[in-house]
Amino acid sequence: AADLKWLDKFQQKDYPVRLRKNRRTKWTEEERQKLKSLFEEFNGDIEKVSRELRRGERSVRMNLFFMDLIEESEVDQRF
Repeated sequence: AADLKWLDKFQQKDYPVRLRKNRRTKWTEEERQKLKSLFEEFNGDIEKVSRELRRGERSVRMNLFFMDLIEESEVDQRF
């Protein structure tokens, strides 16, 4: 039983779980409006925006590009 204590601690650790609730779902107009406001609110921090929207960073970048908020060269940054 004492040998399994480390396993319990390991399972209870709060490892960051990457939840992408909206993965592979179409963007709604409401989400696009929220994307624009979050992009401005977070001063262009796309990583924070994607976490807030629970969308992939690339998807966020693509939508920002289509909304003319970032340049095409910024779409594939970090990939």
